Amino acid sequence: MAEVVAEREFALNLKERREQVKMDRSALADLLEISTDRLADWENGRGLENLTLQEMSRLAETLGTSIGALAPEAENDLENGALYQLPDQRSVLKGVRGGTDYYVYHCLVRTRTAPSMVPLVVDVLVDDPKEAKFNDGHAGSEFIFVLEGEVHMMWGDPENPNETVLPTGSSLYLEPYVRHAFTATEGSGGARLLAVNF
Repeated sequence: MAEVVAEREFALNLKERREQVKMDRSALADLLEISTDRLADWENGRGLENLTLQEMSRLAETLGTSIGALAPEAENDLENGALYQLPDQRSVLKGVRGGTDYYVYHCLVRTRTAPSMVPLVVDVLVDDPKEAKFNDGHAGSEFIFVLEGEVHMMWGDPENPNETVLPTGSSLYLEPYVRHAFTATEGSGGARLLAVNF
């Protein structure tokens, strides 16, 4: 039941934001390079179980907002100033880029008191920097902390990126709309990081 309510709320938030920025459905679908029918399904709460985090990010960026603003509010809010999430309450999403399983996102606790904050533990599955797929940046800032392994980080111009290798314990801040990509270091088998968008 909670999933159905969350899907309806996401669909309503998506449609309201599209209308707020005075964009018709076909214009948004064209910008997202999806069919108008698929967008209509999302706005009516259908097909959302297959919506990837990458698609949510692109929706938010195209509409000039954040994933947090589109996502449903948390079912529970703060109790005496705190909110916790147990491991069995965590959503896990697969991040696919270019047809490749690229990441696994473990969604951490969120609260309506900080709706734009999106904390994730990210399993980085690709370990070949030549396979890096740049995103278009995010509407909010991003903080990254490497939990395990080494991360090959790239940002800026995809044709001539800034690059660094971040070992376990390293952190990085990205300002809004900075294009970036990361993989595990070559041949390492993967890495894990904490990413917080805000």
